[in-house]
Amino acid sequence: MQAAVTIFLATTAVVAGWALWLLAHPIGACRRCAGRGVARQLFTNRLTVCGRCHGARLVRRIGATFVHRTYWSLRDDARRSDHLAALEQRGFSPQPLHDTTHTTSERQHQQ
Repeated sequence: MQAAVTIFLATTAVVAGWALWLLAHPIGACRRCAGRGVARQLFTNRLTVCGRCHGARLVRRIGATFVHRTYWSLRDDARRSDHLAALEQRGFSPQPLHDTTHTTSERQHQQ
């Protein structure tokens, strides 16, 4: 049982470290062309623009998009809840965008 907990904690630490690394360094050198921007064709040995990075020499690392979207989503949610809490402390209450007290059929009967 203790070994399973140790493995779980070690795996969690590795995943957290990977996520922090991706958050700090989302872009890396293209592996297909080794950051040169050109790659050799297989049979003709001719140099062409790399098909993966399209000559830019850099690509996003695997998982970087997911990590950044998750980070910014959580950050925006936290900022939004802080903003709403500050508004409520000042006496303002957010109003709903639409009337949720009546159903569609009830609104049609009222008109």
